Amino acid sequence: MARMEAPVDRRLGEKSLFRVEEAVFTWDDVVARARTSGDWHAIEEEVRAGLAASLELDDRGEAPGLGDIEEAGRAFRYARGLLAGDELDAWLDARGLTTAEWHGYLRRSLALGLVPEPAGSERVAVKEVAAAVWPEGICSGFFEDLARELATLVAVAPAAQAEEREGEFEAFCRAAATDAAVAREIEANRLEWVRVRYEAVAFPDADSAAEAALCVRADRDSLAEVAARIGAEVEERRDWMDEVDPELAARFLAAEAHDLVGPVPDGGGFVLAALRAKTPPRVDDDAVRTRAAEAVIERAAARKVDERVVWLEPL
Repeated sequence: MARMEAPVDRRLGEKSLFRVEEAVFTWDDVVARARTSGDWHAIEEEVRAGLAASLELDDRGEAPGLGDIEEAGRAFRYARGLLAGDELDAWLDARGLTTAEWHGYLRRSLALGLVPEPAGSERVAVKEVAAAVWPEGICSGFFEDLARELATLVAVAPAAQAEEREGEFEAFCRAAATDAAVAREIEANRLEWVRVRYEAVAFPDADSAAEAALCVRADRDSLAEVAARIGAEVEERRDWMDEVDPELAARFLAAEAHDLVGPVPDGGGFVLAALRAKTPPRVDDDAVRTRAAEAVIERAAARKVDERVVWLEPL
């Protein structure tokens, strides 16, 4: 169902978004943070690039068609649980957006996907960029992320002035991520934070994967040699264990360095992996300490948000 279009300057600036104690914050506060942090400029540049990409595709006669936009719109809606048309209308209304602005965002996103580094940004009018910044920030999810970030800063230091919040948050992080807290976090994740270095080859079916595994195990061929014979690509990876597919990760936990792991189902095919190294997490490993500190801080900040932030408008 078509919706009434509204002027491009209609926005929700003064609409209450969340409350911490007696202080109420609006979308205007989110926009103010975007402007002072430089994020507003980053969104403007994204819009300008998207418009330039659209112009370039128009010149080539290769602009995304109606079917492309409809498909992108379906993906957008499904990702946000907006399965019915009236749900999308309500989502747009709640954010001060029109259908035309949403379609504009979809077109720019599609165009930028086809032309990642467009030329001719000087052809894009300043007023076109200004009109599209709010739709871009909302539809991309950037402003919602910024709202959550602002809520976290305020929850951590509710009495702080705007210019003091970053410093207060840094002090909060230092206080939360003590050596003892970091050590406990590492111990709690000693399996998930094992790091693995391995080579992986994808095969289209179980038979070809099994034959390749036999060549490696029985004939002592390397995985790279087997891959070369069939024209498959060898992918060299370094991952935390919790980033690896769960079935492959379970095999890695039981394997030793230089073991061949698999075949393991992977999407519609199968994967073989040659494990090269498996490194357990250590307290003196800077990468592990950083990960642990981030987890400790994220959890501590989330507790403050749960305790102090009352959302007045769902994101």
